[in-house]
Amino acid sequence: MPGFFDLVLDIFCIFTARHTLMPRHILIIEDDSKLNQLLYAMLEEQGFLCSSCLDGKQGLEAIRQQAFDLILLDVMLPKINGLQVLSQLRELCETPVILLTALGAEQDRIEGFKTGADDYLTKPFSTEELLLRIEAILRRTTNHSDSNIHSMQIDHSLREKLQLTPVENQIVNVLLDNFEQTLSKPLLYRHALQKSFNQYDRSLDMHISKIRKKLFALDDCKIAVQTVHGKGYRLHRV
Repeated sequence: MPGFFDLVLDIFCIFTARHTLMPRHILIIEDDSKLNQLLYAMLEEQGFLCSSCLDGKQGLEAIRQQAFDLILLDVMLPKINGLQVLSQLRELCETPVILLTALGAEQDRIEGFKTGADDYLTKPFSTEELLLRIEAILRRTTNHSDSNIHSMQIDHSLREKLQLTPVENQIVNVLLDNFEQTLSKPLLYRHALQKSFNQYDRSLDMHISKIRKKLFALDDCKIAVQTVHGKGYRLHRV
């Protein structure tokens, strides 16, 4: 007969396993009921926990009531459109958002990123592509805690040597928090420069160039800022 401490250990192991295997929770805000149901069924089949809403007002209420790991957000929503939902959402949380829309023009994509979207899919899209994008974002957020621990070690060893300006320091903070991950320019503008992305504004590129020079000037530096063509920047080991 197992002892008391063996029983406690068994309960702890069961709890830990359940916690580790807890599915990621995705909120679907889409007014097309057929597409909403299709996405719901497909994501649940892939092992995700899902909630769904059919308009922007319901979506905001759901976001205020509980936390989600990711949100799929249609732009053309009744009552409150998707960009308005996204704008209000960003005042509440930093939950990753993928915009789903029939609007594929460049200006529409830019507006979505300026408002705070993490990714953008134009309808019609394949479920395979959607799943790949969801997995990429969730993988980044899943590894966020480990990245923070790792990056703080790098951060501690570099800070005194780099002599960063306040703005450069903020950019490096965001890159370190997402070490080895490619960050888009709109994301860096929003999180590092604290302003909206403008395709004609070269201030981010200028700051990145100065950070590169300071890193390069360090003896035996193993860290560099890489430009990922068409996607953004990432901090990585060299």
